[in-house]
Amino acid sequence: METMEIFNNFISAKTQQIFFDFVSSNAFPYRFQDVHTPEYGVAQKRYYDSDSVSDSYNSTIYATPKQLTHHLFVLDETGEQKSPHYPILTPFLEAIYSKVGDFELLRAKVNVTMPDPRFEAYTSQVPHIDLKYDDGNELPHVVFLYYINDSDGPTYFYNKDLEVISSVPPTMGTCVMFDGGTLHAGTNPNSTPFRYALNINIKVS
Repeated sequence: METMEIFNNFISAKTQQIFFDFVSSNAFPYRFQDVHTPEYGVAQKRYYDSDSVSDSYNSTIYATPKQLTHHLFVLDETGEQKSPHYPILTPFLEAIYSKVGDFELLRAKVNVTMPDPRFEAYTSQVPHIDLKYDDGNELPHVVFLYYINDSDGPTYFYNKDLEVISSVPPTMGTCVMFDGGTLHAGTNPNSTPFRYALNINIKVS
């Protein structure tokens, strides 16, 4: 597959609004989650496994990894775990099928981030890949990152040297498809109170 592909209006405009209204309502529960911390981030593992280690990475400051999360689907060693709200994924799964054909769903979750008062400029969260095996090796997968609302706080994409190679602003209805081995990181919004994103990880058949 191509390294990255961007789809505008990934689902219909009507469905975009229905989905946003639901996940931003009191009917859709969230929990705080601390994710992609420097202690176990893939970016750090790659960095420290390299031949040249620089102290500059130790001093890098990242935006807070805390976010509100609702897992709609998780496939792990215990089997499938589905949220009661799993059916709201239907239009997205249909859209993904139209792009890649048969696939296996590995994980789907809604993430909500808020401004980090420590920073005026956009500050990256920890660069990471979404899924890996317990031994730290990459689990081959494809990511569909869908932006639920118009917000600020771009998603950054990195090369193996942790240099930004691309960025995508969050625009309602836009979905970014990319190889799961690509290091990436979101940024907290500055001018909007909430940044909603749907993260879907799949294995292409």
